[in-house]
Amino acid sequence: MDKVNIFIAEDDRDDFLLLKEAIETVLPKFNVNHSYDGKAFLQSLQNGVEPDLIFLDLNIPKKNGIDCLIELRQNKDFHDVPIIIYSTSSHFEDIDNCYKNGCTLYLVKPDSFVDLVTQVKKDLFSNWSSKGRFTIQGIVRGKKTRIVISLAAKTRRTELPKNTS
Repeated sequence: MDKVNIFIAEDDRDDFLLLKEAIETVLPKFNVNHSYDGKAFLQSLQNGVEPDLIFLDLNIPKKNGIDCLIELRQNKDFHDVPIIIYSTSSHFEDIDNCYKNGCTLYLVKPDSFVDLVTQVKKDLFSNWSSKGRFTIQGIVRGKKTRIVISLAAKTRRTELPKNTS
């Protein structure tokens, strides 16, 4: 089974370590790349790092998360990579701006490690399968959304619920 390649762009060391530990509770195997600022994050991607999933802090230094998000969505190599904005901000303007610029999911950092593990298990990595697929679930612009990522095929499929009205 392939390992999931995760890139975490997070300037707070404790937040990075907690997120990494929470992911370890769910994924059997993964590689993690980490950067403390936006410029180093983008440089790592230009140097050949190929993530399956990106966690991007909104308020990282040198180049903020929204600027990194915009740049990634304009690059054909990263256009389809799921990008989860992981931030302390719960301001509507920040959340809306991130979705308008192509984030896959916006998560507000929880107050405790237990809540973080629950968030990772329920909202992010439900249905991990040994066939190299995992599902990210969440609310995107008011609609429950499911993103299925297949590592073997390097594909991503977004599923919106069927309209039952």
